[in-house]
Amino acid sequence: MRYVIEYFDGEDVRGVLVEQTVLEEVMDEISHCEEEQGCVVLDVTPEEVWRDRKVAHPVGGLNPRYLPVDQLMS
Repeated sequence: MRYVIEYFDGEDVRGVLVEQTVLEEVMDEISHCEEEQGCVVLDVTPEEVWRDRKVAHPVGGLNPRYLPVDQLMS
């Protein structure tokens, strides 16, 4: 299973798509960023749920913080 982690990096909202096997590792990296740059985790969502929300609320819609899939890093 893959997850979308959405976070604020101190300047912008970012999204990363990660495998469950590295989820904890990526969350640790973002936690380190919190201490240094003020990063804040906004949401951790299973990929299917995120995609369903994305369809229901496209960018500019009710949830404009969701990033286009092509902006997701893997």
